[in-house]
Amino acid sequence: MLKKHLLFIGLFLLGIACSHKEEPQLRETMVTTAEIIAIETFQTLTNGLRSSDNTTLESIDSLSNVDPTTPLYLANFSEGGYLLFGKNNQTANVIGFSEGGALHFGDSIEASFLGEIFAQSQMHLSNWNAHLDLIGDDGPKYDPNRYPKEFYRREVQPVITPYEPSCYRYFRQDEPFNRYLLHRGKKGVHIPAGCGPIAIATIFSHYKKQGIAKQQIDWDLLLTKYNTPNESVYLLHKEDEKYRKDYPDELSKETPEERSKRHDLIDKLAKMIADISNNAYLIRDTEYTLTTKRLLKAYLKNTGFKTEEEDYNHRELIGYLQKEKRPVILFGWSKDSKTGKASNKKEKAAHYWVVDGYKARPTNEYKKICKSPTEIVDWFFNRTYYDYFVHCVWGWGKKRWEGYFNYEVFNPCKNLSEYDTSLRSSKKQDGDFYNVDIIKVEPKH
Repeated sequence: MLKKHLLFIGLFLLGIACSHKEEPQLRETMVTTAEIIAIETFQTLTNGLRSSDNTTLESIDSLSNVDPTTPLYLANFSEGGYLLFGKNNQTANVIGFSEGGALHFGDSIEASFLGEIFAQSQMHLSNWNAHLDLIGDDGPKYDPNRYPKEFYRREVQPVITPYEPSCYRYFRQDEPFNRYLLHRGKKGVHIPAGCGPIAIATIFSHYKKQGIAKQQIDWDLLLTKYNTPNESVYLLHKEDEKYRKDYPDELSKETPEERSKRHDLIDKLAKMIADISNNAYLIRDTEYTLTTKRLLKAYLKNTGFKTEEEDYNHRELIGYLQKEKRPVILFGWSKDSKTGKASNKKEKAAHYWVVDGYKARPTNEYKKICKSPTEIVDWFFNRTYYDYFVHCVWGWGKKRWEGYFNYEVFNPCKNLSEYDTSLRSSKKQDGDFYNVDIIKVEPKH
């Protein structure tokens, strides 16, 4: 897979926060409204999960070049945390969020899979609005000259976390994890580790075993000490002058014994990833790596795991996470690599990543019946439904990119077709968008 441009063909490299130069006042009004929505929504999402209630909005990007009628917003907050959302009738349609870190539309220049997520999020919002136009936000539409017979009120509740993220989340494809991966034809040149080996190593960390007998890794130390944001930076960076300048406190706290243990752990992790890459990858070059699902699953089998592959289905994914509390590997590929193989060595075809947890946002729905336009009516509870957000470990070691994304943005056309057949797209399967598989990984015993 390409080192810097992993996910899919990249139809939408949405790298710049767009603005409406022709209508500056309109954009200013829209963003002001979005700021209010962002603050209220973020406080609801993070209720009970953050240490401070004084979180303030630091920046907000507006993206509307895909569909100006359905803007996508990306807000960043003090003390970390981002919120990706659109708005409809002054309510937020949350696409993704985190409790730490920062994210911007410009990050898609460095990692095109984020551009795909942004583009698919915009499409999801547009299609969802088309769905609302058909049924109405407050229930089925009626003759405008008559009062509505029934409609709903919705109250979003604080997010719950049935399955906390369980994997080490800061592996990445370059230094230090590729130090034992040398190009066979270019002396001294290191190749990227590959997204497949990173995903496998991430799965290993969940089970606190690595499947390679010769490499005994202290997973407990890795998960408890080095899985926090600051420590992960400390673990991964080289001890050069910039490192000493940027992280003096961390260096001063480290004893010689701790430094030796850290270096030993990094070395073992690098050897493990090299073993995976050497055994599971077909092509390895200075800019990209390539494997197939067959080779990846064969490696897992040889190291004590069994796998089960299924087409992506959000109900299946959430159900599995709820029941098994196990991480899964997701594999997304474009129309030009239907079997997971790139058609040529320059193609940015596919990506493996791990989902290792999820959150649920419950919403209470209340209903009222109008007997006449002037009659006072009472609300009564109708139901509680849930929006689900899965935790994605992209495999780049970037804390600010880790977060929760609505499961529908991975294959939005397929999922939205459940609401209305008119929303189905000819591009749903093997088209200009992408397809996703679920690879379940479990120990054999």
